[in-house]
Amino acid sequence: AWWEDTSFSNCVFDRVDLTSMRQWRVKFDHCSFRKTTFVSASFGADGAIYSNCVFEKARFSGISMHEPEFVDCKFADCNLRGVDFNAARFIRCKFSGKIVDVQFRGTIPPARCKPFYKGLSNPMLEVDFSEAIFFYVGFCDNCDLSTVTIPSDGHHLLVPNISKTLDCVEKKLNESNDVEVLTGAAIWIPVLRQLAIDEEYYIVSMHDLECEGHGFAQRFMDLLRTVEGT
Repeated sequence: AWWEDTSFSNCVFDRVDLTSMRQWRVKFDHCSFRKTTFVSASFGADGAIYSNCVFEKARFSGISMHEPEFVDCKFADCNLRGVDFNAARFIRCKFSGKIVDVQFRGTIPPARCKPFYKGLSNPMLEVDFSEAIFFYVGFCDNCDLSTVTIPSDGHHLLVPNISKTLDCVEKKLNESNDVEVLTGAAIWIPVLRQLAIDEEYYIVSMHDLECEGHGFAQRFMDLLRTVEGT
């Protein structure tokens, strides 16, 4: 598919194979993409707007995200493994189901803004993850998480002032003799500092921490909850 300066309204793309799709300045309104295949597809070159669209059990693989804007859209049980949303912008969108190895960004560094990027920021405004489960989901480049709803399963934590919070955790650990927590924290605190570098907020998933054992993951999450700033 090759679309340029086109608008789609109330269209159904269910089960359509959109492998290698290319689009420039395209608008989609109230469209459905159920079990749609996006392999090696390109989104949002020179801008694209998806409003009130539904992506359900759609497959995203090897895609390129330029600067699409998603407004009031739903992503339900989609295969997003390995997706870097780059300069995609999200406003009042909802994600549900497993989200694995996905990167959300707040801005794109100026050096990466050409030829298809205008350098617009991603507001992540009122994005709802309440019915999602995170596995290695990252947030970087000043990604504003202040209005998002985190997964409601009790295994995720929105940590403000992440750097300060980790400082407080390290101080508490200096008083601990819990070998399992000390061992796991020695791995995960540097990792979280690197992942959340320059970020004001970060979402920590217990599912990620469990690679060091369930006991460590539970106690480390409890520690994050109890320190100042969480």
